Amino acid sequence: MTVTVLDLREIMHEVFQGSLGLGLEVAPDASEHSASAPVVAGGVHITGAWQAAVVITLDRALALQATGLMLQELPEDVTDEDLHDGIGELTNVVGGT
Repeated sequence: MTVTVLDLREIMHEVFQGSLGLGLEVAPDASEHSASAPVVAGGVHITGAWQAAVVITLDRALALQATGLMLQELPEDVTDEDLHDGIGELTNVVGGT
């Protein structure tokens, strides 16, 4: 089984648009992100026919918005614990798709 970066980008778009109703622009290179902007990251290791690690890094504001949508809360009401759980769940969904 071969999974490409393009496959993962497509999955990201499907998860964010289909599940959350959010448009998503995937940066072609993580170095394009502003070093001064806070980020939230999640990772999952995949074993089996395909062995890899999927790491998702989101701007903190987007991570708060996505988590808020998942929890049906306003982004400003999302706690750090909720945010941790939210990015973990998004990473699991992308990695498991």
